[in-house]
Amino acid sequence: MEFDPRTYPSRTFIRFSARNQLMADLTGYPMTAVVQRLGRESYVQKITPNDEPGTIRLDDSNSGFSFGLSLNALNSSDINRADTQNLPVPPELENIADATSPDVLPASLDEDLFNEIVTNTFKPIRNPELYQSCGTPKAAADVELRITGEIIETYRQIKLNQQRSTVQSLNGLL
Repeated sequence: MEFDPRTYPSRTFIRFSARNQLMADLTGYPMTAVVQRLGRESYVQKITPNDEPGTIRLDDSNSGFSFGLSLNALNSSDINRADTQNLPVPPELENIADATSPDVLPASLDEDLFNEIVTNTFKPIRNPELYQSCGTPKAAADVELRITGEIIETYRQIKLNQQRSTVQSLNGLL
């Protein structure tokens, strides 16, 4: 029996996609990333703020690339040699000295909460399909989208609950 890594869901990819969606939500800026996964073709992943979980769009046109909050277009041949430190700043961010600085962003990702959600979601007892072949690359991609959506929705729900006055008053008592 031959091992085909394309038929296994990628936990790294799930974490990457969920984090990008949450960062787009928090910053209010769309995120675009060029993704190349083991054994698969590269593609452009476009993420819009506040998208529903599991609706991360794939764009095979390779028409653009962005790093962090930058929305700069590069040819696909430039992606491998791009100097990410010297990318031009888009007009909407040019008055911000360091767009990735946490004190400049409207909000920052609660890394401890995100890591806890990911750790619990990736437990084999909770999602055993993450640790076995799904049979086809399409089935593996479906599992990845579902679990990415689960992480995003869990994070959003916890942050929403934290804003409720009842939860805040109970936290104040602790």
